[in-house]
Formats: sequence, structure tokens, C-alpha cells
Amino acid sequence: MLELVGISLEIARPKSDPLAILNHVGFIAPAGHLMAVLGPTQSGKSTLLSILSGTQTATRGVIVWHGRDITKNPLHINDVGFVPREDDVLHGSLTVQENIVSAMLLRLRDLTKEDIINRVSRLMILTGIELISSQRASTLSRPQIRRLKLALALVSDPLLLICDEFTDGLDTKSERELVALLQSISRENPKRIVINATQNMSSLSAYDAVLVMNEGNVCFHGPARALPHYFSVKQLDEVYSRMAKRPASRWGESWHKHRDTYYTAFKLGGDTETLAAPTDEDDIAPKTSEDSDDDTIPRSFTTSGSDSVRAAPHLPSFSAQVKHLFRRRWTTFRRNRSEWVSQALLLVGLPLLAVLLMWRTKSHWIASPETNPILSAHSVSMAVLVLSIWVILVATLTSSAEIARERAIFERERQGGLRESSYLLGKFLFLIPILLAHGAWLSLFVDMSTGGLPGHALVRLGLLIVSAISFSALCLGISAQSKNADSAQKFCLWLALLQIPLSGALLAWPAQLGGVMHPLISLHSCWSGSLSTLQQSGFAEAFAKINGTQLQQAGMAFGILGIHFLIGITVAFLGLKTPASRTKN
Repeated sequence: MLELVGISLEIARPKSDPLAILNHVGFIAPAGHLMAVLGPTQSGKSTLLSILSGTQTATRGVIVWHGRDITKNPLHINDVGFVPREDDVLHGSLTVQENIVSAMLLRLRDLTKEDIINRVSRLMILTGIELISSQRASTLSRPQIRRLKLALALVSDPLLLICDEFTDGLDTKSERELVALLQSISRENPKRIVINATQNMSSLSAYDAVLVMNEGNVCFHGPARALPHYFSVKQLDEVYSRMAKRPASRWGESWHKHRDTYYTAFKLGGDTETLAAPTDEDDIAPKTSEDSDDDTIPRSFTTSGSDSVRAAPHLPSFSAQVKHLFRRRWTTFRRNRSEWVSQALLLVGLPLLAVLLMWRTKSHWIASPETNPILSAHSVSMAVLVLSIWVILVATLTSSAEIARERAIFERERQGGLRESSYLLGKFLFLIPILLAHGAWLSLFVDMSTGGLPGHALVRLGLLIVSAISFSALCLGISAQSKNADSAQKFCLWLALLQIPLSGALLAWPAQLGGVMHPLISLHSCWSGSLSTLQQSGFAEAFAKINGTQLQQAGMAFGILGIHFLIGITVAFLGLKTPASRTKN
């Protein structure tokens, strides 16, 4: 049994009264129950679902689950299944079956191959998608996407299933079929409660109860057949227009006044036509000490004692989640032709372009620095700069949208128990081999084609690779903080381009300002750390004369790049910890 008592949510506002999102919401839902949360946009439906699912905390009030106060002792994450409103929460390059298996491996521990096969088969049959099990998610119709999202939420066999507009935006036939499916799922487990937020009224008769909300207030709770009588309308589709004729707060107060009478009638099976519908002239009785803000459900409905509730299945270990995420990302990479083709083109094209840019000047560094030290120093500096820019560019193109483009997927999986740290490490384990391949091949190809740059080749290779990894971490941090993939890519690209004039390789900063700016620029560390290995030759001295930029020693360059990496990781982790902003209704 689920019971809400006086649930309120307020958002503090500077120099103003707090904004009330939910206002003393209360209802009761018995086990084996299917309930609709009905209301127009901005009525508080999604906020209420967030509180029920544990992703948001109420300002006041109590939620009781089988006699247990889950505001203080939350449900295990596997006891709650959540079906998000968005349809872009599936891995499009994975099949229906693979999507379910992936959700299962991220949510359940110690599954054998036989367990997975049996569970997946059962879920596909239950949700009616067994005939499309081998289809990729990107090819599914909207009703099929909804069924797959439902299957993903059911992998842990949750006792509380919460759906946000699961049946909205569909044709009438599909809506009725999905409501019937929710009804079947609510009956399948005698302890399960299914709640669906919706704006539609066409299939309300299939629900056991309807909770009507408006501007955070409960305006009605009971069977759909009682709605026309309570709101004094002839048709259900007139309810919204009727509610608009009175302030939402008055509807909430009116329901608080008449609720006990209606609850009694509903519970005893009384005839609702014998009850008096609220009118615009209703006197709202003032609250007394016995009718406090927190006492929003009649005491006869208050749960006493605690029913036995099954132990929720354990989440997989950190390493198990990382392993699966790594393998899944390589699978999606292989199946995404545009992605691996673009990486192949970068792997081939950038080294060739680098060699072409250096070809006419390679004789200047092959010749002795004493012959023309100024020209030689300039040529070496520009060659190292090209290599450094190229690895920064690869890191940008590879990492900038990596998190932002699948943020909705991550939010769904986090709701099911995915750790932010597992997700972030899985990303790096995927990106590092790609960055290593680019850095190593770029350096090797350039050295083979030009006869080799002067300086310490291994130090230069290390700086190229570490620069790519550290800048990739910064791009992941930006991606995790961005609203969408496009904004993340644009910001990262601008940051990469700004590295060129700020690096000091083209124009020197004033000494004091350069000392402040250079540690902030990854490109400077990569470029200057490589040039610093030429201190024993005439290149470094000649470069100091023509440019004047102070070079970092290789060891310091590695240290600064390591700090950039840690900053990027921290920003990315904090971005993942913060739920993506969504429009609540």
C-alpha cells in the first residue's frame, strides 16, 4: 500500500515568497492498483512522480510504503521502475533484445546466461515485443518504443512502477492497448502499484482510480466514473475547462472539505450520485488543530503495521557496470558507420595533412641549426605546433558530444542504478584507445615521412597522448554540463581554436601575463614541453630570440596536463551528478 500525507514542495526565491510546486498532496493506493495522475501542463504531475521515484525530495510530508516511511528510509532502487516521458532514451543501434539485456546487466547482479535468456524472453512476451526482438531500436514505431521503455523499467520486477505520460501522444487504439498493458502489469504482481501521469481522458475508465491535479493541488481522487459528477460536467473532456473557472487553490480546499465523504462512498461502493458536488459558492471550512497541514488523509486510511516486502535484488558491482558499458560502447561504435568512418578518415587524413604542411620546411631542421638557426627554430616550432593542434582537434571531435548526445539515456539508466563513476570510467576506457591510436600513429607517420623531428621522440609522443587525454577530459566535462550535443560541440571547438592564439607559439604574451595564462592552456604545455627537450641544441636558444615565450619543462608540462585531466574529470562527474533540467508539468 502506498500512502502520501501532506507532500509539499517549495522552491526558494530571492526577495520573494517561496514558489509552491506541490501543495499538501495526499492520496492512498492499495497494492495491485493502477492509478492515473491527471492534469494539464504545469499541474505538478511530473514533480510528484519525481518525488515518488526518489529523484526529488519533498519540502514537507510523509510517504508510507507498506507501513514504512520511505521519506526517511527510501525504497531500494530496484523496487522502483520508472518509464520516462522522453522517447530518446533507447540505444538506437542496439536491438530490442540487446536493449533489455543491457538494462538487466546494469541493474541486476549475479545473473547466469540462462537467467538472462529466461528473464528477457518473459519481459518481451509480457510487453508484446517478442516479434520485434531482433529489430534495432532506431527502427521502432512510437507505440513499440513505449513498450520497450516499459520492458526496460520492469527488468528488476519493481513493486512500484511509475510512468510519465506513457500513453500520451498516441493514436486512440495504441493508447487503449498500452493502458490495458499497464492494467495487466498492475495485476501480475499482487504487491505492485502502477502510476501513470497523463493529460488524456479517453481511457480513464480502465484505471482503478484517478488523481486530478492542478497547479500542485489535488482537486479530486477517486474512480473516473465520479469525475463528471464531482466537477458538475456532462463529459470528461469538459473537466479542464471547468477547473479553469476557479482558482486551483480553491479546488484543492474544496476537495479537502469533501474528501472524507467521497472516500467513504468509494470505499463502501456507495452511489456517487447521492453526494453533493462542490459549487463555486462552497464555504471552505478553516483548518483546525485536528485538520493540520500534514493530516491530509483520513485516519481510517492510515496504514498500521508493516506488510512483508520482498528483498530487492542487488545492483551489479562497480566493475561489472564498467565492463558492460565499455563493451556496449564498442558495439554501438562498430554499428554506427558514420562514427567509425569519421575516425578512420581522421586517422588517415590528419597525418597526411601534417606531413604536407611540414614538407617544404623539413630541410630546415634536418640541416644543422648553426647554418640558419632562426629558420630552423621556427620550422621546428611550427612542426611541433601542428602535431599539438592535431591531437587537440582529435580529442575535441571525439569527446565533445560523447555524454551530451546520450544524456537522456544516461538519466534513464541512472534512475535504474547506474553509477556516475561507472559511466564516466566506461567512457574513458572507450576513448583512451582511440586517442592512443591517433597520437601514436600521427607521431610515427610524421617521423617516418620527414626523417624525424629533433628532440626526444618518446617525450614528444607522451606529451601528445597526454594532451589528447587531458583535453578529452575537459571536453567530457563540458559535454556533461551542456544541454545538448550541438552546444557541447560548439563550445569545445571554440575552446580548441582559442588554444592556438593563446598558446604563445605564434605570439608571445608579456612575461607576467604569460606566467598566469600558460598553465591554463593545454596546447602550450604540449608544444612548449616538446620544445624544451631541445635545450641542448641551438633550436631552443634561437626560438627564445625570435619568440620570447618561456618554455615549460617536460616534467612540468606533464604535471599541468595531469591537473587539466583531473579538472575535466571533476567537472564531468559533477555534471553527471546534477540531473538534466527537464520541463515539469
